[in-house]
Parts: sequence; structure tokens; C-alpha cells
Amino acid sequence: MKTATPILWDSPINSESIFESKKTISNLQAWKDGLLFLITEPSEGNINALMYSDTNSVTKRVSPKGFNIRSKIHEYGGRPFTADGDDIFYCNFNDQEIYSQSFLSASNTFSSPVAVTDSHGDKVRYADLSIDRKRNRLIAVREDHRFIKTSVDEAKNSLIALALNTVELPTGTEVKLYVIPAPSSTFVKAKDGAYPVPNKSYVELDAPYAGSDIVFDDIVTTIPGVSNVQVPSS
Repeated sequence: MKTATPILWDSPINSESIFESKKTISNLQAWKDGLLFLITEPSEGNINALMYSDTNSVTKRVSPKGFNIRSKIHEYGGRPFTADGDDIFYCNFNDQEIYSQSFLSASNTFSSPVAVTDSHGDKVRYADLSIDRKRNRLIAVREDHRFIKTSVDEAKNSLIALALNTVELPTGTEVKLYVIPAPSSTFVKAKDGAYPVPNKSYVELDAPYAGSDIVFDDIVTTIPGVSNVQVPSS
């Protein structure tokens, strides 16, 4: 049996050529009669673009060029967008602000992005957005790095409610870590501190992580001249 002598050569296939044109889809969300999703765009530096596919499988780009739909919260990120009715809210990677866009049915297009937060750049980060349409507010997890002065200081994590008719930066109850908030359709805190009364008033915090708890918590927001005031339940 003959044994061939191995030779070396430069292959035209490398890691860059494999991934440079690869697009990945993530964060699917049913919306209207179609589907919202994120797709990576290699031609734009592998940013995440928000897309919408309607019932006729016609896909349109929602977020314009220059936007990267991604959150830096807790370093590993979180779900960066949500939608309800004609409105879409998402986190932009470069400045970590929350932006809104609306679907314009008359022209079958999307409005231009409008910032709904002003949080001093990426020092304040948001994720896991949830729309509370009944009270016209956006619920989110917030990670605040503005007050870190030394190596021992830590970011402040809060569950916040952002009024959609104001651009004020909201405040929230500080905890160690919040993830995936959603308005509860079942519980409200009674006078004795329990949660036996059905009501759509408080936030149920799902926790799919090992060792975490599902909890019910009050949401607070900023009122001019007053701080840490609980938002009324109706």
C-alpha cells in the first residue's frame, strides 16, 4: 500500500468566509397578523435589525440603518423589544435608550424612531420590556450604572414603569436582579400583604433561572417634585 506524503496549502475557506454572510434569526414575537423578529446583518457589522413579516410573507425592516436592537443589561443582555397595538418599543445598542416606532396603516410603513428615555448614554440600560396598555405605561427592567464611583460600587437594578406620555426617567424599587416582568392578570396585594384578590394591578415577575423566585412587586414612577410614589392600580 502506498502512503501519500502530506502537503500543506492555503485554503480559501476560513472562519470569516463562513460567517461573513450568515444571517441568524432570533426573538420571534407574534404581532398583528404577522411576526416580528431580529435578524443579524453581516453587511452592517452583524448588528441586529428588527424585521416584520406579514401574512403574505412580505418582510419589511422596522428599525432603520444605524440602529442595533440589543440590550447590554446584566452584561449578557435581555429581550430588547416588545410590541402592542400599532406600537413597537426597543433598546438601541449604541446608547441603550428605549425607542418607539409605530405602524402607519395608511401608508403600510413604519414611523421614524423616537427616543422615550434620556438616560445619560449606556450608563442606564433596559431590557425585558412589557406594555401595560391599561395604564399607558411601559414596564421594564433597569440597570443603573450612573452612581458607580469606585470598584466596590454596584449597579442598581430596578423594576420600573415608564409613562408613555412623558420622557421623564422613571425610578423603581431597587433589588439584586429583576428579569422578565409582565403585568399580572391574577393578583393584587391586599392590606395584609397577601395576594389573594384577582386584579390587573401588579407585576408578576417570571423567573426561569435556577434558584430564582417568582415574586409580586409594586411599581413606582417619577412625579414632578415627589419621589418613589406608587402608581395607582387603575
